Amino acid sequence: DCVASFATLDSTTLQPTSEPTTVASNRVLLDKFSVRLGRYKRGDVCFMKSPTKPNSWIVKRVIALEGDRVRTDDQGVVSIPQGFCWVEGADSDPSPDSNSLGPLPLGLIDGVVAYALYPSL
Repeated sequence: DCVASFATLDSTTLQPTSEPTTVASNRVLLDKFSVRLGRYKRGDVCFMKSPTKPNSWIVKRVIALEGDRVRTDDQGVVSIPQGFCWVEGADSDPSPDSNSLGPLPLGLIDGVVAYALYPSL
């Protein structure tokens, strides 16, 4: 559990937004070791604790990291502070992301999707 684990994720999180999918979910391998070392990259799909529901998990894509600036429709240009990131989800994902909550703490990230092992129908 300190190095890697498995999770089942909604496949729309792993697909480009312009590419529709009929697969309900994907079984994925989560890299937890990189998270413990603080190795995050823009574009990573992250499995993280929900900032609004402490006992829930969400899956979001990292758009920006500490020190970056993000232009948003509602908030203008946002600077990402140290220890935070900007994450966004798929359009069909109803859970909140940085567009509604602002930058989120990196400490919420539990794992980064390393491999999609197989789709579940």
